[in-house]
Amino acid sequence: MLLRTEAQLAGDPFAITEVTAIAFDNDLPDELFELLPEDEEPPRPEVVSIEDAARRAPFTVLMPTHVLRESRLAVRLMRAVGSRPFTVTLSYHLPASLHHLQITEYSEASGLGDPLPWTAEEHDGQRFWVWAPSPGSGRADALAKVVRDGTEVRIMSDLGIDLVRAVALSLVPAPTEPPGLS
Repeated sequence: MLLRTEAQLAGDPFAITEVTAIAFDNDLPDELFELLPEDEEPPRPEVVSIEDAARRAPFTVLMPTHVLRESRLAVRLMRAVGSRPFTVTLSYHLPASLHHLQITEYSEASGLGDPLPWTAEEHDGQRFWVWAPSPGSGRADALAKVVRDGTEVRIMSDLGIDLVRAVALSLVPAPTEPPGLS
């Protein structure tokens, strides 16, 4: 059974995927195994603008006011299918870099489970949760979770817990209209 994979560049890990929890013999809902009708295509992420995502999502889309300098934003939305909720993902990429910042959002009511041992924090009257890998664990990404305005937001970055905290504190509702001329 494969529990962990690690991709390296020049001897340093840059992408790690690992199992953090396993459950056996759980009861799974029947709809999890329902096939799509033959004439229906499986859903695929759709690349959209932040304004389009904010208009189309059935929850408040939040975006950070503090982002990585010189980063480029890619916004994807994925419609709900079965037990998987409608999601909006904001990915910030740095040119010529392997570092990343990813923000995934869905309705707070979707009730997705979560095995991580989150630590609650409060700064400037805002409550959120963080998780950072322990030194030597081989994991690179720090995480933050924010629940606000009916939206659950997951923030993930390999650039450390301080960055995900700053992003969590800077979240504001995304605009629904593109910027105008000034």
